[in-house]
Amino acid sequence: LIGPLSVGFWVFEVFLGILVPFALLLYPGRTLNRIAIASFLIVSGIFALRFDFVVAGQLFPVLEGSHYAVYFPSQVEILIVLGGMALCALMYTLGDKFLPLNGGHGEHEEVKK
Repeated sequence: LIGPLSVGFWVFEVFLGILVPFALLLYPGRTLNRIAIASFLIVSGIFALRFDFVVAGQLFPVLEGSHYAVYFPSQVEILIVLGGMALCALMYTLGDKFLPLNGGHGEHEEVKK
């Protein structure tokens, strides 16, 4: 709960990943924007949890006398993640536009004989 990853834990996992979404969803007047923001914060908190989990295992030095290792994603890694998110958003938008997902349920045409 203290140490090199404590800021990531307390700020991103606990505050932004749990407490803020809980507060957004707890109070009445839930709008689609509030639900979307809460969902994004929860997913971001889960990402921070996974990031801390992976980095924490590699943080402590193998050899005695060395210091803590430091890791931050490179620009290429950040762009790969952003590109993957943009691809998912594009696929969702195209699927919503071109696939007949909303039509035909509960509506029946008269069969002519």
